[in-house]
Amino acid sequence: MLLAVGLLACTPAWDADEWARTRPELSGTELGHLGEATPYVVAVGDELIFFWCRWSGSEPVTVSFPRHAGPGRRALLQRALDAWEEAVPGLAFVEEPSQPRLVLSFDESGPEGARASAPCKLEAPLPREGRLQAELFQADVTLRRSEGDAWGRPVALGDAELLGSALHEIGHALGLQGHARRGNSALSRDVDRVRLAGRRVLEGGALDEPAVRALYALPSGTVIERRPLAAGTTDRLDTALGRVRRVVLIASLGDRATRLWTPASSEVEYWIMDSLELFHRKREFHGYVERDLSRAQPTEGSISRALASRFAAGAASPRVFSTWESQ
Repeated sequence: MLLAVGLLACTPAWDADEWARTRPELSGTELGHLGEATPYVVAVGDELIFFWCRWSGSEPVTVSFPRHAGPGRRALLQRALDAWEEAVPGLAFVEEPSQPRLVLSFDESGPEGARASAPCKLEAPLPREGRLQAELFQADVTLRRSEGDAWGRPVALGDAELLGSALHEIGHALGLQGHARRGNSALSRDVDRVRLAGRRVLEGGALDEPAVRALYALPSGTVIERRPLAAGTTDRLDTALGRVRRVVLIASLGDRATRLWTPASSEVEYWIMDSLELFHRKREFHGYVERDLSRAQPTEGSISRALASRFAAGAASPRVFSTWESQ
């Protein structure tokens, strides 16, 4: 299995409607707001493949709520799920603590704020043309009940702030990377707009999320582009994938970096840097940063996660990461 994790960043607009006009099967489908999202990416078989991935919609997404969430907090999280059900046709959630596919939790420790991850399952081998067999299969949403003030003292989030944060992160867990640039979306990068979205839903209003609706108007696994790479560029990863017989996993949290590894064997970890810049042709793909997990120390996993968080904040560059990996 292969897992790739990218980190959230601001997304330049991409003309999704122009792209859709080249695909007769999408005739009549409005995708303009999908241009504010960032596709999933994987580099295999000497190709960069950019594609969309979402929940299949064939069955409800099972959910678990945070432990020790009081009735008030739990009701807010349920309202967030209800709002997304109303906003996206065909989407449904059902509580199932024993086998959740979407895990909601609270975490007050560490410097990171609220966050989400959404792994995507692909059937292997990947086809050389057409749609990928891809869908989200698991997601984690971690929320804060409080944030530090200017002096670092915890201040409890109000109902509108917590609800807005939950709406925002659940939106990412639906497969929507990047952030909305227009309208009053809960997926805006602007904290005030997120809080206002929470306030609207709290007062009985509805979510208006055209980018997510556009994503769910497409079949999961729809390929945007297959970009050829020089022969041999992906040999190292192709060798690792040669041991995969059925399933490939890709998880994505955004734009700055994409992480790929083989959890079945836990042998090798790969990173694609600046995945959003690759998509917009601001730089060329020259290969991976690679780490041999068979020689990794147990503590290095946490170091890797901490460095990944620095990518999300723009505080670490590919060169810094590459230097650390080579030590």
